[in-house]
Amino acid sequence: MGSLVHAGDLIFCKLNSARLCALVLLFSWDDKMATADSQPRVSVVVPNYNHESFLAARLKSVFDQTWQDFEVIYLDDASTDASNTVAEEFTSDPRFRMVINEENSGSPFVQWNRGVSLARGDLVWIAESDDLAEPELLHRLVEALDANPHGGLAYCKSQPIDSQGRFLPSNLVWPDAAEASHWQGDYVNDGKDEIRRFMVLRCTIPNASAVVFRKQVYDDAGGAPLDYSYAGDWLTWLKILLRSDICYVDSALNYHRKHDSTITAGAALDGRWAEECYRILSFLMAEIEIPQLQLERVRDRLMVKWMASWVHPDCQIDGPRQDQIYRAALEADPDLLKRSGRNIMRAQFFARCRLVADLVKRRWMGSKQTGH
Repeated sequence: MGSLVHAGDLIFCKLNSARLCALVLLFSWDDKMATADSQPRVSVVVPNYNHESFLAARLKSVFDQTWQDFEVIYLDDASTDASNTVAEEFTSDPRFRMVINEENSGSPFVQWNRGVSLARGDLVWIAESDDLAEPELLHRLVEALDANPHGGLAYCKSQPIDSQGRFLPSNLVWPDAAEASHWQGDYVNDGKDEIRRFMVLRCTIPNASAVVFRKQVYDDAGGAPLDYSYAGDWLTWLKILLRSDICYVDSALNYHRKHDSTITAGAALDGRWAEECYRILSFLMAEIEIPQLQLERVRDRLMVKWMASWVHPDCQIDGPRQDQIYRAALEADPDLLKRSGRNIMRAQFFARCRLVADLVKRRWMGSKQTGH
């Protein structure tokens, strides 16, 4: 634990010391300094809800960027804490705008779309209000996109931290990826190839704060989906990559927060994760040809995850939700029932039998209603 505290302290030391560097750059790079009246190159969208304790550090890490041609759009989703008081401390900078909702939107993706619609820059960075960044993040990601005109998004490694800013264990890339060496070094790849080989399996972009994307491509892709509560970021990146390339910077320039109030904390237990992932698979199957081996891998993985949440002691999946998951799963996996039998030995036998019995019942009821 001591080493984690030291690592966390190091983050804040590096971020705070970077302000001097940024101030020097303001005087030496006047042509890269955005003002309230000029059109910035990058729009930094900071969606916030009740992150008072993290907000000051987050905004400082934005204004400390070595790339200074940006505007900051602070979007508060009707916070009940003192977040807006904290944000007001940054209003002396003409690049800073505050947009405050009177009522909570109910979805982070509503805020994403609103922020992008307000953006004046051709590039957008959604800097979540509880995360942090190294001073070079914007410079490195903008540089990657400038070097690759067909790139729709650029992202970097992201190091998880806890609520105290201490490093959490991480391999920085997903350890179950088919080709872990893919992330060993900067790269540019065709978006559809990236999907077929990697992103069909899971969202290999671990955090939105690690991404800078082109506003036009985001708009062309239809923006973030409003009917997703958990996996909307994954679907957004996929829709962008269906029409552009992906750029990766092999440096941990982003620090994303993991704590009890993270939106993903309860997604698996109430079934949202399983349902949305199955819907994403169906979407991809309709858009591009996916190798059969990859389809089998992702279907096996989703089945195991669904089983695990279904038998978890804190499971919150009720009957209607289970019906929704079943319908989404059956659309994405015609061999759903057979697959459940093959995967039953991967975990507790009797607990998994509960889900298999439920699937058999739903299949039988569906056949009875259709007369087949």
